[in-house]
Amino acid sequence: MKTFDPYVKCLAVMDERQSAWNTSRPELKEGDVPFDKVAEMDLSLNSMKVYTLEIRSSVFFRDLLFSLRPIQGWAQSTRSAPLNAVTLRLSSEYSHLNADYKRIQLMLNRINNGASIDQVRDLLTISVSTVYTIAIDNRVLIGFLKSLKGLNPDLFHIYGRLILDEIGHHDFERLMVSPSHIFSSITQNESLLERTEHAGDMIFGYYNMKYAMAAQFLRQHYSKIKIGLWDLVPNYFHISMSQSDKIPVVFYIDSAAYSSLMQKRLHWAADWSMDMWGAMLSDYIANMSTLEFWEFIPAGNGKKDPYLADIYNRVLNKAPGLPCPILCEWPDMISRKQVEVGDSLVIQKYKDLVTEGYIKDNPNNEHRMKYIELGGKA
Repeated sequence: MKTFDPYVKCLAVMDERQSAWNTSRPELKEGDVPFDKVAEMDLSLNSMKVYTLEIRSSVFFRDLLFSLRPIQGWAQSTRSAPLNAVTLRLSSEYSHLNADYKRIQLMLNRINNGASIDQVRDLLTISVSTVYTIAIDNRVLIGFLKSLKGLNPDLFHIYGRLILDEIGHHDFERLMVSPSHIFSSITQNESLLERTEHAGDMIFGYYNMKYAMAAQFLRQHYSKIKIGLWDLVPNYFHISMSQSDKIPVVFYIDSAAYSSLMQKRLHWAADWSMDMWGAMLSDYIANMSTLEFWEFIPAGNGKKDPYLADIYNRVLNKAPGLPCPILCEWPDMISRKQVEVGDSLVIQKYKDLVTEGYIKDNPNNEHRMKYIELGGKA
């Protein structure tokens, strides 16, 4: 099986540091303080240089980056990207991991035999190659590069050099920025036991999560997330893990943001398996009435589905996954999803919506008819 080589492409740079500095120091004349000396200091000013980078790397390296804060990231999903022998390859620094090759081949064989993405993606390894885009400021990126060089010089030689070649900052070590892993690694006190705690308007949590779920948690960019991958960086090239393996995760989330996260993950497109979002969501909605649940879910109670432009591709048979039973007025979709992801309180709550008349059964629904017309199972 072939591999993909990593790459880094700088798509854009916004640098307003000098303008901001001049505005904040109107009494200084040009040249009183050389700006290159200002840029070396660990000032929030240096966050005003922002890079937009497209990166191809391993999933492991992607999630290291996604654990940084602040960062904006947008990544491919196995729910939207086709998985086949052309697209599904290991990142080339893992070409020696024969066990990971075998996992990928087994995954492809099962897909070719008709298995769904949800049924096989546990086999997906974190050594697999993926492409994503990030927006990251200069200060955070320099801290990340310092961590790479300190924890694993060989890893820095691959990815650090690719990044530096694109941003043109080869003298990064003289900048007075602390390595980022100091703030991103899970501490002993945080990991005493699995729990969720409320502190005022904040929620703290520590869980050993299935890797596939941990990777999704990392994308809550407004929250502080720590992941146990940082402890594995020194042994990066020899780590063989799949999406079903467990990884420790710590999170600090505003209560309102946590509620928003739960609402989004109740969307029809999410995975409600009990080893994914099912357990956490079930705890959150346990005391909701059917009406409260109907008003809470993203597309319930007449609300326009906030992700309709993407999920409608399921109706058109252009994306994997079942069409939404609310949009298509098709209760049978709930039972079909139950077969895919297993039982949970979320599935039961969706069934209650049918029983109590919130989700209708309408064979003449235009979206339902279109799905069948385009080859979907009636």
